Amino acid sequence: MNLFLRLQLSVSKWLQLRKLRRDALKTKQWLMDELKVIQTLSNSNHKKHGTLIVKCDDIGDFLFWQQCIPYIKANAPKPITFVGNAQVKPLVEAWFDFADHYIWINKAQWGNAKYRLEQYQTLSKHAYELVFTPLFTRQYKLDDLLVAAAQSDRKIAWSSTHHSYIPNLPEAEAIMHSTIHSDQAIGLEYFRNLEFVEKLFHVPVEYTVQSPFAQFKKHNHLIIFPVASSKARNWPVHKYAQVIHRMQGHFAKIIVLGGPNSIAFSEALKPLCKTLQYIDLCAQTSLLDLMTFIGEASVLLTPDSAALHYGVLTATNTVVISNATNWQRFTNYQPYVKHQVRVVYPEWMKLDANQLKLQYSHTEIKSIGVDQICEAILSVKAQA
Repeated sequence: MNLFLRLQLSVSKWLQLRKLRRDALKTKQWLMDELKVIQTLSNSNHKKHGTLIVKCDDIGDFLFWQQCIPYIKANAPKPITFVGNAQVKPLVEAWFDFADHYIWINKAQWGNAKYRLEQYQTLSKHAYELVFTPLFTRQYKLDDLLVAAAQSDRKIAWSSTHHSYIPNLPEAEAIMHSTIHSDQAIGLEYFRNLEFVEKLFHVPVEYTVQSPFAQFKKHNHLIIFPVASSKARNWPVHKYAQVIHRMQGHFAKIIVLGGPNSIAFSEALKPLCKTLQYIDLCAQTSLLDLMTFIGEASVLLTPDSAALHYGVLTATNTVVISNATNWQRFTNYQPYVKHQVRVVYPEWMKLDANQLKLQYSHTEIKSIGVDQICEAILSVKAQA
């Protein structure tokens, strides 16, 4: 690693640590202010029954949690109410419908005090036998507050000591009646979700990665899903263009997919790609379409994004472009699956399986070479 790159990474790490300290103070204040609002709500006089699950994280997070659904259905007090991110609603309705009632949270509106109050009021009108939020890295400013608003004598979450960025937050711990602790500090989040239901319901679980949508017939297609939720995970457009050019003789179709956040990427990529195999479908497909496109591909190329977890569900050979942030938690699937999940890191980066990498920089992802990615794609394709 050259001196300039080392300097960029050092500055980026310092800025992130400084921001993290500020965010911790803001989070604590936000939590205390919102809890004061919640305490003014009237309690429900109804008899406590059923289960409330609060899980408002993102699409990929839901995809590697869905394997817990059978255990929840078998063991949670009924009826079950699920509070989740509105973006995952189509997935639930199509494939993962398990609850008796749903409350969908528009996260884009969460900064609106009136909207938050409406959600708190909705939850405060009911009394539950069990309330839990299963996020290992708890969302203090969203999920925890929804749990606080609900009426129950049994509120459970992972201990805040496990929070990667703001551990040991007493105000958040006070919301819960009990918390769950893990003896394993670092592990694949897919298994972490299973560990939660195992400890919550005191039932044995099967610690295997399942691919419930592996039935798709594979075609000689390369699917590229290039845009992640964090800019620091996104590889440069011109490098994707070079990959597309070099892969044109190896695939019948090279299809680029993405949501509305990929439109700018798409517009930048189009002038650079003149091959007949290249098809741009950015912002033209639904979450349900992604399952089919990725499921039918022979290879998927993506940063650390929801697409990776679609690849796991469909047993699609996948190349992941990664800056190694939290790699043990979110990308380390290869030891547990039969298909290929090849994670490509900067060549100069040294990984420590016993140490989480929390800081990151766009400089890291940019340093990954086109040759690295092309070699990984062809290797994965050859082993299919």
